[in-house]
Amino acid sequence: MRAAEQIDGPDSTDAQDAVKLIFLSSLSTAVDAVRGLDRSTIVEYLAAPGRAQRAQERARRPAGPGGAWYLHATASGALLFRNTENLS
Repeated sequence: MRAAEQIDGPDSTDAQDAVKLIFLSSLSTAVDAVRGLDRSTIVEYLAAPGRAQRAQERARRPAGPGGAWYLHATASGALLFRNTENLS
């Protein structure tokens, strides 16, 4: 979350909102659950009146796998959090 706060700065919460979406989509423990969100779905969920397009594009990359140790990308490109560090 700290990396998202640094991306946002004092006057925005777009990256933080994206990280929260990814985190919540990573929590399912159901059998054959779809976990994680792809970047276009994140932007769709964040779309709202008054929210600038540039802010939505910034939120597409909330912290990037290099900025958040536990953020992983699946083979299909979905982003999700796991309980192991991303060392790449």
